[in-house]
Amino acid sequence: GRSGQGANAYSLYFSLEKGWLLLGTDIIERHHVAVGTVTIDGDAACLGPTPMRHLLYNIIGFDTVAMNWMIAISQGHGYLYSSSSHELYNLNYAREFVASREDVGKFVGYKLGVICTTLFLFFVTTTLVSFTLRETQERMLKFTLILQHHVRHRMSYVALIISHLVDSLVYVPLMVGILFFLFEFFSDQLLAFMVLSVVWICEVYSVISVRTTESIQLFPRLFLLYFTLFHVYFFSYPFAFSHLALLSTVTLLCHGMLFFWDRFEVPGYQDGTISQNRPRAVPIGTSLHGAVGVSSRSHTVGESVGTDWMRSLSHSALPRGPAFQRRVSRTFGPIDEDRVRGYSEPASSTVWDDL
Repeated sequence: GRSGQGANAYSLYFSLEKGWLLLGTDIIERHHVAVGTVTIDGDAACLGPTPMRHLLYNIIGFDTVAMNWMIAISQGHGYLYSSSSHELYNLNYAREFVASREDVGKFVGYKLGVICTTLFLFFVTTTLVSFTLRETQERMLKFTLILQHHVRHRMSYVALIISHLVDSLVYVPLMVGILFFLFEFFSDQLLAFMVLSVVWICEVYSVISVRTTESIQLFPRLFLLYFTLFHVYFFSYPFAFSHLALLSTVTLLCHGMLFFWDRFEVPGYQDGTISQNRPRAVPIGTSLHGAVGVSSRSHTVGESVGTDWMRSLSHSALPRGPAFQRRVSRTFGPIDEDRVRGYSEPASSTVWDDL
């Protein structure tokens, strides 16, 4: 079919067999292959009101609309080729969706599968992102503390930086693995990357800005709600407006972040509920996946990672004798023993106090 006229013509080709769409126009004419043409005017009522038509022409495109038309006509069979995007879409992926509407049992089973897949993705992505964020943050804070020690004593820190970079490369395969894991669920790789980016942004916001009791209890649940709604929509309708749905989800999440910051965090700072001596309302932090039963210790920016390292060093390193100190010195450089022995944890210290 074609939508529009002249330079604005928008052509889409449908066939039950993939091979027909791979043939060139000259081959089709030479072998007298019958081709049916359906022309839809750009101002047709089936394309919606004028604002919707402008949205289709300039932003969304007609691919998604045409795919859903052909899925309804062919019952989830066939292939669609778009001459504008040069994409060949396999509509057979919609068979399960079409079959789920035949009776109530199949519909319920299909929806349960969608919900289980959504929850599985939620737990896996948030857990891996939270783990990576905590580990990299802890390593960075330790690196900063040791680097400061080297700079103060005018020691060479080239080996320290190289060692830190090599250690950080461990997380590159982890992030690549997360992406390839998401590619198995999202046929659109760009969409998978954007979903992972949204999880990262929300996890960082949760670690840095979610500090009051109300935010810790409510924001992870809000994220779970929006995350679930998007994925239920995405998996329920195989060829839907996924990018627009993700844009709506991101907009709602941004609204939620601003709401929690203005409603709970700012008043918490003003009335002293959150302060330097009490950077978080509860001692055990809650990350995004903590709202649904996966609790973990959350190291936030400015909390006691460096303090814990110095305390463990003062309790375990020096009493073990010169041999152990030489091993530490080869790894991190010479240790300032006076500073370590004289180190005592303040009432509520942060790593920035140590730095």
